[in-house]
Amino acid sequence: MRRLAWVGALLLAAACGGGATDVQTRSGDIAFAGTTAYFFTARAAIGLPDGGTVPINLLQLDIHASADGCGPWQGVVPPTRSVLAVSLIRPEPTPVTSGRYPVSLQTVIDGAWVSFTHQEPAGGIVLPGVSGQIDLARVSETTAAGSVDVTLQDGSRMEGDFSASPCP
Repeated sequence: MRRLAWVGALLLAAACGGGATDVQTRSGDIAFAGTTAYFFTARAAIGLPDGGTVPINLLQLDIHASADGCGPWQGVVPPTRSVLAVSLIRPEPTPVTSGRYPVSLQTVIDGAWVSFTHQEPAGGIVLPGVSGQIDLARVSETTAAGSVDVTLQDGSRMEGDFSASPCP
């Protein structure tokens, strides 16, 4: 929960983008088919257990099951949507660049942290990613593209390609 709080705080100061994706469930009980991908970059800080902070560079990628994921809600999942959220994190001054980012369930200061959120009017679920990788093939101010291969805490596996660009 603490990790969700700092990720939520990071989302407040960011701008999002949008593009295409074919990320979907390849195995497991969760039915998910991403249709759009949105991203933003930010400089922020991660809180440490000892009360200190570490400055970071962040690329936040959100893969949505609906086409209208980018909007004024800025990172808060609307009540009837599913989203696979990927946080690519590098310690400052290192920027988030092309490369392979391992997924970790632990607090990440250099790598990827992933969660899947599915909310329905009657309730919802949040599942963290426990293993896998994010391959970032291209990243610039106008695009972030690559592939996802992530296993969630319940054993469901999400895979596919994404391409994201800034919102108009």
